[in-house]
Amino acid sequence: MADLWPERIDAVAPDAVEIRWDDGLITRHTWRRLRAECRCAFCRDEMTGQRTLDVDAIPADIRPLEISVVGNYGLRILWSDQHGTGIYHFGLLRELAEFTRPVPPDSGNPA
Repeated sequence: MADLWPERIDAVAPDAVEIRWDDGLITRHTWRRLRAECRCAFCRDEMTGQRTLDVDAIPADIRPLEISVVGNYGLRILWSDQHGTGIYHFGLLRELAEFTRPVPPDSGNPA
């Protein structure tokens, strides 16, 4: 996959975020699903990649406290459950999208 870059990251509901990508696609993600898909060594077995996180233990109202860009390849999210060691690579975020749509033609692009 070509290098991707998020142009905007917007909370669009109490439980969801939309990411507008530089290739003209918008993806939507729920916070709970993103938390469940953390790939860090605490949440996944390092050797097998199997999830070790108990998804049922994720609070229904999980939300980010802070989101920061890591290098040129991903986002780090500090969650309201105080977890924050996972990095969400941009390619993974695209794969995990629960909804996608193209950027509308008149969405603030310079004329």
